[in-house]
Amino acid sequence: KWDQLFLCQCLEFLKKFIEVVDKFISKPDVGIDFIAMELSMSRSKLYSKVKVLTNKTIVEFIRSYRLRKAAKLLIENGLTVMEAMDEVGIESASYFSRAFKTEFGETPSSFVARMRGNQMI
Repeated sequence: KWDQLFLCQCLEFLKKFIEVVDKFISKPDVGIDFIAMELSMSRSKLYSKVKVLTNKTIVEFIRSYRLRKAAKLLIENGLTVMEAMDEVGIESASYFSRAFKTEFGETPSSFVARMRGNQMI
């Protein structure tokens, strides 16, 4: 019973954390302090919870979340790279391209070409 309760609490926290990140994803300057305030917890408590549950720092998690959302927008919504960057709050094209390649192993344009080439027409 206790394990189930703990798991439910962890999942509920992650759900709330992701909701806050998603709500403010287009704002490039949303920081850890703001997210902690939105979740009514200290910065250190937020950091430790996210690290334990995701094995990533808050910054790493948000960057990965932004890039994955951008990839989804590029493929499913047909947005351009610049439009996707704007939607996920990344302002620098060179940073976006570098981070995207680190996350997915290829540039945004080659990712889009490959994924669109795999879609049924």
